Parts: sequence; C-alpha cells; structure tokens
Amino acid sequence: MKPLVSIIIPVKNEERTIEKCLHSLHALHYPHYEIIVVNDGSTDNTGEILKKFDTVTVITTEARGPSVARNLAIEKSQGEYLAFTDGDCIVDTEWVNELLAYFTDAHVMGVGGDQRCPDDETPFGKEVHNFLSLIAFSSDYLKTKKRVMTVKHNPTCNMMYRRKAFQELGGFKKDLWPCEDLEFDYRLIRAGYTLIFNPKAIVYHYRPKSLKRFGQMHFRYGRAHAKLVRKYGFFQKIHFVPLILLLLCCLEIFLLLYNLPFAIIIFLCLIILPLSFFLVKTRDFLKTFKYGGMFFVTIIYWTMGFIRGYLDKTIWRE
Repeated sequence: MKPLVSIIIPVKNEERTIEKCLHSLHALHYPHYEIIVVNDGSTDNTGEILKKFDTVTVITTEARGPSVARNLAIEKSQGEYLAFTDGDCIVDTEWVNELLAYFTDAHVMGVGGDQRCPDDETPFGKEVHNFLSLIAFSSDYLKTKKRVMTVKHNPTCNMMYRRKAFQELGGFKKDLWPCEDLEFDYRLIRAGYTLIFNPKAIVYHYRPKSLKRFGQMHFRYGRAHAKLVRKYGFFQKIHFVPLILLLLCCLEIFLLLYNLPFAIIIFLCLIILPLSFFLVKTRDFLKTFKYGGMFFVTIIYWTMGFIRGYLDKTIWRE
C-alpha cells in the first residue's frame, strides 16, 4: 500500500486562491492522502470557502502565525510523510508522486520541488515571478537548475518531510516568520540529513499583486534573516548584503569628502551594473528598467528589515 501523506496548509486571508489550491489537491494522482488546513485568524471569506470542502480537516486558530499553525497540523496528522504547501499555490497532479520518488534512503529527510507561475496570475505577479527567477542565485528560495540535486533548503510552499524529522528535531520555531522553514532545514542539515530538489514536483505560486506588498514581503524576509544571523551567524550569500552596503556607503562618504568625481563614478556604477545584468538576461530595455526598479526596492526593503530584525532583542521561542 502507498504510504499515507498528510498535506498541511496554513492560511490567512487567502480567499483569492484557496479554492483553486484545494481543487488541485483533490485532483492529485495519488490514492492515499489527507488534507489539513489551518485557518489562522482569517478575516475575509476564507473560512466560508473552506466549509465547501467536507473532506478537508480544518483547524481554526486566532492569528498565531504559520509556524504554530503547521505545528498544530503536524500533531493532528496521521501520515508517515508530511507535505507542505501554501494557500496561494496550485499543485501539479503528480506533485505527491514526484516528492515521494526521491526518499531513496534513510538519510533523505526532505524533498522539495519547483515553483512556476500560474497561467491566470496578474501581470504584476508574473513580473515578480520572473524577477525572482533572475535573482535566484542569491538565495535558496527559487531554483533555476532543472535537475535533481542535493540542496540546503526547500521552501514550505513545496516541500515534503518524513515525520521522523519533526519527531527528532521538534517543530517550526513559534515566533519566526518567514524563514521558519529555512531555519528548520538548517537544523536538519546540521544533524547530518540530506535534502533533495526535484524540478518535476511542481507548484504554481501566486505572487504579491502590488509593489507595496512586494516591498513588505522583502522587509519581512530581511527582518527574519537578521534573526537567523544573530542565532547562527552568516550562512547564506544574501546575509552579506547589509555588510556590503555599509562598506559601500562608507566608501561613498569618504569619496564625497575627498574625491567628488570618483564618488559620482562609483555611484553611477552601482546603478549601471544591476541594469546591465538584467539587460544581458532579458535583452529588453523595458524589462531591464522594470526589474532594475524591483531590484532596488528589494535591496532597500530587505536591508531595512534586516536592520530592524538585528536590533530586535528577541529572537524566537524554542
């Protein structure tokens, strides 16, 4: 018999996409799974939509955060394997099969997959997805290589773990969001386990629908990464961004005082280099300026969040 898979989805105010998400889960080409949705303090129509799905186990909480929501669902679940996605994702029909296929030995504790753009995504959401794909080299959030490989992190919008992972290491950290999945994977790797990425395990992920929400998303990520740095030190390339920016600012201030022309040249280079990168990648001037704008919004908001998180005395509850 195929192993039971528990599919866990924390949601908050996902009325725009949750119905599509659940319909896609009911279309899975896998015979033995349960769906657990944690409605974590939604104030929109999410709760009413969930009532339409009588085969879904719904846990209702009062805005306790995705980490707590997932931990509650894990306690409720019965599966040997725990699959995670988000309420703003649509899963491929072979999603569970492709994730299960690479639990090839006992050292493989988790398998994740690819994120693609839904056909009915908003124009801005499609641009966000394309932008994130272009800068994927800076973090482990998106993977652009289309081959099975060992990785250090897979985000929980598309991830499956053995139940044993949570039995040995506990759950997600209660007060950490986002990056609670990154922190959990970090502990798994340190414990000697392996994580696999399979590009054929596909979810279609909706993105922020406005520039304001895009900036807020990066602020939250920056703040969470700062807490990770305070706890574990620098362990991702993106963690060096604030330090590099600080050094560049110091250099610019020095040059403004002693060599104004060179200061202007350095400043222009810092503007031109990212634009040149996007121009080479897209060969489109309009997209170059769009993605260049997104890049500077990302750097500014992520760094502001990082500073805020680093100055915060609290880290998270164990």
